[in-house]
Amino acid sequence: MTLSICIPYHAGLERLGRCLASLRRNPPACEHQVIVVDDASAEPCSPLVQAEHPDARVVRIDVNVGFAGAVNRGLERARGTYVLILNPDTEVHAEAIDVLLDAISGAQDVGAVGPLLLNVDGTVQPQCKRGRLTPLTGLAYAVGLDRLCPNHPVLDGYLRRGEGYDEERDVRGLMGSCMMLRRSALDAVGGLDESMFLYGEDLDLSYRLCDAGWGVRFVPAARVTHVGGEGGTQVRYLRSQMHYHRSLQLLFRKHPPTRWYFAYDWLVGVGLWTRFGVMAAAHVVGRRRIGARRARGPASPVARTSP
Repeated sequence: MTLSICIPYHAGLERLGRCLASLRRNPPACEHQVIVVDDASAEPCSPLVQAEHPDARVVRIDVNVGFAGAVNRGLERARGTYVLILNPDTEVHAEAIDVLLDAISGAQDVGAVGPLLLNVDGTVQPQCKRGRLTPLTGLAYAVGLDRLCPNHPVLDGYLRRGEGYDEERDVRGLMGSCMMLRRSALDAVGGLDESMFLYGEDLDLSYRLCDAGWGVRFVPAARVTHVGGEGGTQVRYLRSQMHYHRSLQLLFRKHPPTRWYFAYDWLVGVGLWTRFGVMAAAHVVGRRRIGARRARGPASPVARTSP
């Protein structure tokens, strides 16, 4: 078996159907298997999978184990020399999988490759290729300094916007929405870290591959549309943000940017959770305002007077 395609699913049944339909339209030329991991979804996907991709296998999990856990359950059943992790809210373009497979099979030192990820409107998702995420590069990204200084080695050190998206190149991190892995490299460094329930597990895996000497490569000739936020282990906003900030803290601790990081880890933690608190408060206040407006009903029309 050359390739195993692993799709973790928790919510967004319609999007999963479109993902499977795109695989049916644009299948890889090699021998492959498709594994859909149903991560305790409220809408079981077996009937849809059988209709859209009858050869696919569905693995049902009764407890939500998160994106990383769902992918790992699929990897346990994968028989391919290469593995493609694919979000259910993606749609693969023509020959995208074959291009990725050619790129990784043609370079024995490469452990992972990723495509150019596009929004529905065709614009680029800059997270499809990433540099090293540190508290400093993350802060620059959060406040928009990377947009102002797109070629700065530090301020643009995370998304590396200044490099553009036209050339194939080695990077530090890929996006887990669509990532092809060499199975031998994956076995060498281990699967996704399940302590990162949501977010960050793709960067952690990319960093572990790089640290072990494997190449991680961005391949823009392969194109995949990614909706974002409508698949995988979908959760409510506040819970999603809580997992996001927690995963960032875990990522910094697993891959410290400096040898002295332990001395200011507490300060980074304060910054992260203060940011989460501000976002949570703003979200709650916004929801209450919307609720109050709905309770009052539509505003009465105001009569216009001639000047």
